Amino acid sequence: MSEQIHFFTYGNRVAPHGWYQKNPPGIHRFYLILGGEGQYTDSDGKHEFEKNCFYLFPQNIPFKAQQNENNPINHMFFDFSIVPPLKTTCVSKLHLNDDCICKQLSDTLIMLFKENPRDDYTIKNVFAVLLHRFCKILNLENITDKRIQSVLMFIHNKYQTPITNAQMAELVHLDENHFIRIFNKSMGITPYKYLLRYRLNVAANMLMDGKSVCETAISSGFSDSASLSHTMKRETGLTPSELKPQ
Repeated sequence: MSEQIHFFTYGNRVAPHGWYQKNPPGIHRFYLILGGEGQYTDSDGKHEFEKNCFYLFPQNIPFKAQQNENNPINHMFFDFSIVPPLKTTCVSKLHLNDDCICKQLSDTLIMLFKENPRDDYTIKNVFAVLLHRFCKILNLENITDKRIQSVLMFIHNKYQTPITNAQMAELVHLDENHFIRIFNKSMGITPYKYLLRYRLNVAANMLMDGKSVCETAISSGFSDSASLSHTMKRETGLTPSELKPQ
């Protein structure tokens, strides 16, 4: 596999009461719907989730999803970023029976999620193959600009440290303003905004895992808990305490 996938969260479960999802800025979301009833809304309107269908919600597109609380969604899910990034800007769908290899890989993942203890290393590798196959079947391409790929890898590896636009531009030997324009054209978002959202996604998952606000702030690249709280409230409308398990 030539792609490098950075995982935020993944699992296989019946969605909890009150399940409501919006696109996490800067990352892709992949679902396999196994049962239940729900809908997602994107720029083309409202759509019913179909059982035994894969869905890929690409980064930086507006969408929201919710379920019928009387028949909750049962799904396998992966939130991730990928280098090289995917070009797609709309929701992609594939029925489970449209490709026998995708079906076999998803069956393997379902079995792996049932293991205790869970084999996360194998889960990640099987998903990488599944995603590669899914994209091949649907002719989804990756962004090929090596400069963008280099900067994304830099962000994914160094997000915990201070990073400036000037540093990223220097990495790919471009004038700072020219670099920002190229990045924005390829990714639909400025490099600083991508970095910020990447840090917030890391922080959100740490908080949902029960980490303290202080530990989360330092580990996700913020100067302190106040900076994390202020930025998260501004960008998402939520405070860190609202993401921590009750």
